[in-house]
Amino acid sequence: MMLLAIAVPPTIGQSPSSGQAFEVASVKLNKSNERTRISAVPAAGRLVISGMTVKEVIQGAYGIQSFELMNVDSPVLNERIDIEAKTEHPVASVVQMQQMLQSLLADRFKLAVHREMREMDALVLVVANKDGRLGSKMKKSDSACEALGTAVTRFVTTGPTPSGDRPASLWVCA
Repeated sequence: MMLLAIAVPPTIGQSPSSGQAFEVASVKLNKSNERTRISAVPAAGRLVISGMTVKEVIQGAYGIQSFELMNVDSPVLNERIDIEAKTEHPVASVVQMQQMLQSLLADRFKLAVHREMREMDALVLVVANKDGRLGSKMKKSDSACEALGTAVTRFVTTGPTPSGDRPASLWVCA
């Protein structure tokens, strides 16, 4: 049995008790050198993951980042896998599909998850202007971040960089 601690509040990455599960699922080791591919189509009840590590699949299933995983020294977590899963009925949302993936991981990998709150160092981004305005090359836009169960604010620099590269983006989910 693999025990994994996830240091996130219980409201993020709900328990896999959605009541719906994938009817057919295939989990295989990936031996190719192809790039990682993910296709989640809730309306078709279909999930295809190719070339992703077990650790990355867990992160996606629970909507967490790598630093939120504890006890990750198992070599199994670095194995690349392919998952094809489907159900006959449409799935209501990506969040429900994540819950179904959580159930699949518990079934196939005997994954046991323990949630706990931990104190950690954090980086806080604050607006430098006392009046709350963003810098002249920044603009604020809102976007949905439902998969994480949070609100998201995206700050994007405007205009091309001096080297002609695409502008840098910074996503903040809170």
